[in-house]
Amino acid sequence: ARGLHRGWTLGEVPLCMSDPQVAAAISFVESMIKDVEARVPQLAAGPNQSGAVRFAHGFSAGAGMVQLLACLRPALFVAGSAFATQLREGQRPQSGPIHMLQVCGVNDDIIPYHGGLSSHARKSFEHAERSAQLWAEHNQCKVPPAVRQGAAGTLFSWEGSAAGGPRVVHLGLREVGHGILAVARQLEDAELGLSQSTGGLLGLVWEFYRAAAAAPLALPAF
Repeated sequence: ARGLHRGWTLGEVPLCMSDPQVAAAISFVESMIKDVEARVPQLAAGPNQSGAVRFAHGFSAGAGMVQLLACLRPALFVAGSAFATQLREGQRPQSGPIHMLQVCGVNDDIIPYHGGLSSHARKSFEHAERSAQLWAEHNQCKVPPAVRQGAAGTLFSWEGSAAGGPRVVHLGLREVGHGILAVARQLEDAELGLSQSTGGLLGLVWEFYRAAAAAPLALPAF
């Protein structure tokens, strides 16, 4: 995705595969996975020949695509991480579980953290924390979430209802707007409310993926 006005076409809510824009976006991603794994068979085989382990990450419009894929085709990926875009108003997960990580800036003036209409994207969004809660409900996670306060933000963690079950993590960054990537390397673990060293925000994503990969859901082969 290339950002505002030049990003993914994400269809209209409620999402459905009969929407040509949605169908085209998903078809493109599936074709890309097939092409990459055909060129690099080791990726299709996965660790210990146990099958592919795929992750979806996106920022802004790319995060909107992650949310769309997770709603309609979660079986493509073990986990998804979305930076600076939450679920749109009325958008709901429609298929199987997926580990989901959201990171949003509380001062975002492009995709409003507290929900409502984005004058830039010309679409309405859920409150970012409500979006994470919707994923937790869909994944049947344990409630309430663990909440940790850091100097830079608040971290919400919903654990899977069973060992290895799909988790949901949401990080709301205070004093940060839409430009999460600009501050990603500057944030320390303690500022994010992390109780152990992970390597800041980028380390949080990596550790989230590692935990998801430790007990991956079966993914389809192409």
